[in-house]
Amino acid sequence: METLILQIPEELANRIKPYRHQLMHVLEVGLAHINAPISETARDKTLQALQATGLIQPLSLELITRYKVNQKRSRRSRLQISGIPLSQIIIEQRGKL
Repeated sequence: METLILQIPEELANRIKPYRHQLMHVLEVGLAHINAPISETARDKTLQALQATGLIQPLSLELITRYKVNQKRSRRSRLQISGIPLSQIIIEQRGKL
C-alpha cells in the first residue's frame, strides 16, 4: 500500500469525513465511474427508437443545403393595408375594462 497526502477544499473534506473508513471503496467506485464508457443519453436512445420506426429521419445534405439557400432569400414584403390597425380594432371591441 502507498500513502497519499491530499490537499482538498474544506467543504469536500467535510463531505468525506463520514466515509473515512471506506475511502478505498469510495475511490474505487469513483474511478470506475470516471473510466466507465460513456453511456447513451435518454435523448440519443429516443432518437434511435424514432429513427428505427421511420417516424423521423436524419437531415439529408440536400435538405440542409436547400434550407440555407432559401434562408438567404429575402422574406416576403409586408402588405400595406390602409385603415385602422388591428390592435386598435381589438381595443375598441373590448370596451372599457
